[in-house]
Amino acid sequence: MLVANKMILIAVLVLMNIAISFGMITAAPSVSMAPSMSVSPSSSPSVSSQPSMSSQPSLEPTISSVPSPAPSSLPTTECYTNTTILHNDMLNRGATDSKTRTYILCPNTVFQIGTVTIGGVEGGDFPLTFRSNTIVQCGEDGAVENNCILTGGNHLIEFSAGNIFDFFAENVIVRGLILENAISNAIIIGRKGDLLLEDCIIRNMSPLTPVYSIYNGFSFFPTPGPDEVDVTMRRVLFENLSQGAFSDALGFGYGIIRVVEPDRNRFTLEDCVFRNNYYPGIEGKGDEGYAIRNFGSAVSITLKNNCFYNNTFTSWGPIQAFDGVEITTDMDYSEELPEGSTVCNFIAKSDKRIPDLLADVTCVEATAEICGVEKYPPPNEGDDDDDDDDASAATLASVSYMWISTALMVAVAPYVMAL
Repeated sequence: MLVANKMILIAVLVLMNIAISFGMITAAPSVSMAPSMSVSPSSSPSVSSQPSMSSQPSLEPTISSVPSPAPSSLPTTECYTNTTILHNDMLNRGATDSKTRTYILCPNTVFQIGTVTIGGVEGGDFPLTFRSNTIVQCGEDGAVENNCILTGGNHLIEFSAGNIFDFFAENVIVRGLILENAISNAIIIGRKGDLLLEDCIIRNMSPLTPVYSIYNGFSFFPTPGPDEVDVTMRRVLFENLSQGAFSDALGFGYGIIRVVEPDRNRFTLEDCVFRNNYYPGIEGKGDEGYAIRNFGSAVSITLKNNCFYNNTFTSWGPIQAFDGVEITTDMDYSEELPEGSTVCNFIAKSDKRIPDLLADVTCVEATAEICGVEKYPPPNEGDDDDDDDDASAATLASVSYMWISTALMVAVAPYVMAL
């Protein structure tokens, strides 16, 4: 009986050794003494249909194609759930109001934008419109993770005189918005001044062109400053955009950003990402498919630390800088495109308005070897190294457990046998 007990104890030690070696027995989980906090979302995002104001933001996260942390825990503040009310408040400010004013959209709200008609809007609310010295942002901190979504409508953002009756607007900032499913343009630009679009996402649409600048200098009244519009896009994600039926019907294969008026547009893109966009051209109607193109000599195009990957473009190149436009690039990344899809892999530069021959175009290559925008890295960039590190750590832990358990068995076995 005594011998049997000894053999059982030795067998238990051997089984423990095997279990620990294969990770079947692990160390007890650590217990944190720090208090935790969580936000419980409601069942569905709010959808704007009636003009209303809310003093308490909803906390339901809206589904986004971009992985994001939970919405910020914002203090109670007055915010808009309807852009028609915001539009009316903007009008009531008056053109002479020079104070910078911030308008906050309620987080986790879907704003259904309609189509502007004479004297009103149909099928939803007014697009965003602006007077000078205006900030429109999502939530108190203007983070895109707060999920303010503008969807539908002919235009989502109108930086133009049509609905606000100002032919000049300066110091306008739009921050932290998600724009999707526009019919014609997510953003249309048609007046002088300056606009900053920051920490926004433009996604999921097949419009005429997502960003369309058509300012041509027209104004009923004298306006201050140089006769140009200065547009800066900083940390903007362009994704899941494509040529669609609207472009097809017009017989043009447009791209993502289209600048058409000469000598009046200054565009700057910093830390922006273009990914998963599909612009293959339209057979028989137009073979153009690009990220950015100017028609006529814009004042300048400045690119800094932008990334282009997983896109389909055609014709001359992702960036088409024609008619002698001044263009600069600094640490931009452009993934290699399929051979034959474009003449240039990044910038196609020409002094002609519309090049005819290969000799008319000079290719400018991107200078960065990897994407420098950490928020939206290309898929699998760095993942292999992380996986290798995780596998090595797991293997080391398994081997350590095996040796510790073996040593324990060897140390205890003599005492068991002596019983």
